[in-house]
Amino acid sequence: MTQIMRVRVTMNGWQGAPGLLTYYFRPNQVTLPGDATNATTRVRAALAVLAPVFPIATTLQVSGVCDVLEDTTGALLTSAGVAAPAVVPGTAAGSIGPPQVMAGLAMDTGAVVDGRKLRARSFLGPLASSFTATGLPSASLLTTVNAYAVALLTVAPPAAATPIVAWHRPRKATALLPFRAGTSSPVTTAAAVTRFFTLRSRLL
Repeated sequence: MTQIMRVRVTMNGWQGAPGLLTYYFRPNQVTLPGDATNATTRVRAALAVLAPVFPIATTLQVSGVCDVLEDTTGALLTSAGVAAPAVVPGTAAGSIGPPQVMAGLAMDTGAVVDGRKLRARSFLGPLASSFTATGLPSASLLTTVNAYAVALLTVAPPAAATPIVAWHRPRKATALLPFRAGTSSPVTTAAAVTRFFTLRSRLL
């Protein structure tokens, strides 16, 4: 059994908003408010690096409420409230591109679950229209997403204190399949994906 902490980002500024971006961290279980501050501060700092791909009309708000879950069952254990970080506004000039077209971030771990590597993905958008005019992500978009990945994994507070993790959710028991416990593992590397992701829904 391992505790994981959920950090949520609410996104607004386009038709169909709000959207939701979620990351998971492993608290060190010494001081939960301190863990929550570490995680929310790091997400906010990373989003500031990513701001140039979002249109000016877009805003991203990191929640000050971090839920703590038990990773094998997904059960909610407690919550920690901290001061919500300042809103991150998009800084790209121009209009909003197609809301379903997203930049992709792939996050790898050293864990293997059911014979497969445990990975996580982030769908980042809506993007400014200047980044979605071609069939593939531009070099500048990939550079910015890679910088975001570095910030998300390493920016102060030290990532070792509250590492970001990928969570393999538990599977409920059915008539055909038994219950399978969930598991989580720290992300070791992260990088931009050289194709666009298509998001079907990210509504709150």
